[in-house]
Amino acid sequence: MRKLLLSLLLIAFATMVCFAGTAWEDQIVYFIMIDRFSNGDPTNDDMGYGESGSDNSRYNGGDLKGIIDKLDYVKGLGATAIWITPPVANQWWNPWANYGGYHGYWARDFKRVDEHFGDIDLYRKLVEEAHERGLLVIQDIVPNHVGDYFRFVNGEFELNTESIPTSSPEQYPFSLNNFEDNETDQIYHWTPDISDFNDHYQKLNYQMSGLDDLNTENTAVVSALKDSFTFWIEEADIDGFRIDTAIYAPMEFWKEFLNGEAGVYEVATRNDKTEFLTFGEAWVRSDPFDDSGEIVIGEFFDAGMNAMLDFPLNIELRSVFKEGKATANLGYRLEVRQSRLNQTRLLTFIDNHDMERFLKGGGLSSLKQALAFIFTIPGIPVIYYGTEQGFFETRATMFAEGFQSGGIDHFDTQSELYNYVRDLSKLRQEYPVFRYGAIEILKSDSNGPGIFAYRLEHNGDKVFVIMNTAGERRILANMKSGLEEGQVIEPIYTFNSLAKGYTVDREGKLVMSMNPRSVYVGIASEESGEIEIPNIEFTVDLEDHQKIDSTYTITGTASGASSAKIIFDTKIEEAEDIEIVDGKWSYEWDISKFDPGIHSILFKIYGETRRESIYSDDYTVILDIPELLLASLADPE
Repeated sequence: MRKLLLSLLLIAFATMVCFAGTAWEDQIVYFIMIDRFSNGDPTNDDMGYGESGSDNSRYNGGDLKGIIDKLDYVKGLGATAIWITPPVANQWWNPWANYGGYHGYWARDFKRVDEHFGDIDLYRKLVEEAHERGLLVIQDIVPNHVGDYFRFVNGEFELNTESIPTSSPEQYPFSLNNFEDNETDQIYHWTPDISDFNDHYQKLNYQMSGLDDLNTENTAVVSALKDSFTFWIEEADIDGFRIDTAIYAPMEFWKEFLNGEAGVYEVATRNDKTEFLTFGEAWVRSDPFDDSGEIVIGEFFDAGMNAMLDFPLNIELRSVFKEGKATANLGYRLEVRQSRLNQTRLLTFIDNHDMERFLKGGGLSSLKQALAFIFTIPGIPVIYYGTEQGFFETRATMFAEGFQSGGIDHFDTQSELYNYVRDLSKLRQEYPVFRYGAIEILKSDSNGPGIFAYRLEHNGDKVFVIMNTAGERRILANMKSGLEEGQVIEPIYTFNSLAKGYTVDREGKLVMSMNPRSVYVGIASEESGEIEIPNIEFTVDLEDHQKIDSTYTITGTASGASSAKIIFDTKIEEAEDIEIVDGKWSYEWDISKFDPGIHSILFKIYGETRRESIYSDDYTVILDIPELLLASLADPE
């Protein structure tokens, strides 16, 4: 008996040490919408109000028991933490919206588990089972609002008397939601819906989508919210919070909520959670080559959050990998997050429960590139449930009986994407450089899809991530690797690309041909190879960033060369032949076939045999094509 007790104590101590010193920078998060993941207990699907079913607007049956049943599935994917939508008691049906609160963001009691999901004992069991598998647990919380229980119509107050199961929150003081009886209590901002999201006052005080906005300037509300959410730290032993709608509450509230007396960090520390994670949702964007979104995110770090969802990066990566925008836009975004923010504490993701899934309108290869991207940069990658099973529908169920499931369960550990994510997880865990490395952008395309290359360096490791986001082959030349001539880059991960080593050419430059929508990840090795430098000279009569506004003849000289090809915008398959005569060459460029803007020009020059070749330097030109006004017509109002 003593040996058994000692063993249990050692296990408990090891678990406590493991999670007390958690390095969140090392984690991979799997995001679960409770109702749509796994139905472990069908008896709690329907509470007798007709609030459940198999359509997207109602509870479908997923619960905490279901998550417990599938923890090994999550662990097998390579995830080290789960993030679950709010498990708290919700408004089950809102007749004003004709929609249900299955998602968890319409609270009626912040300190109770919703009856459709289980109870507090089951929640404790979920956390315990997760911890035994080395999985951390993050709970989604909503300090900004409750459900939709009242509204103002033309200035007249109205209660949602047909709301199911109650017409008001059940937890005090949030239950004081009748304006006519409690106007002076100021538990809520007694306001209409936001009509102008650019209005700072409205954003902080008005209702979002009809959800009753809490008065977070009221000390009684602040105290109640602290008590409500620290309850889960003490009672369920969770490891972090994802904080919903952070941008709709004032910064002073977050400072007090997190760092104030009896706040999140004080209670977490008291419960041996010294590395308790808090990351907020601030759905902000930055336009290309602008950093306004990162500035906003930085304000939340200043207010006390120790991590943030990286929405500017998410929006940019979707535009590049899914929509085919310029890869230079993504390069700038990486540089900004590295210089302005703690990039290792930014949670990266390709989609979530509030947006269209990446695969809806995006191809499988593009999805794989986007996943490879978030797994090979500093930050905490988040995989939204179902991505690993190729989901197209945002809130489809993983279990057969639910919404858009196709009548089958989706827990296939042999599926193509499950194995792809698992392999990326292994890569990220094996090489700390992806989690902590300093990034340098080496190549990008400012004109559209194409080459995107960056280097990460950490503790002596130098890793190169090279992608081609275009739908045709592209040539990568003149990429300054920073390595010695002849040094070999060995592959450690590839997708749609040859898993071969590449010897760095003269001046440390790398040349390689990239397949359509491919990924090559390589590491600088200690090996070296021989490089051959043909005796070829080639000149081009172009100035860097030269402006061209009409058909233009490019000229130059060559020696030791038999022929050449001109390559526009790295499109190697569209290269055109150039004849060299008596050491001179010329090419008449018809710019009418090109869009205005920045374009790159590269030459491949052949020696006496086709095996002997070199690439020229890159040349950047600006096509300033004049516009001719053909007509001007007024558009009637």
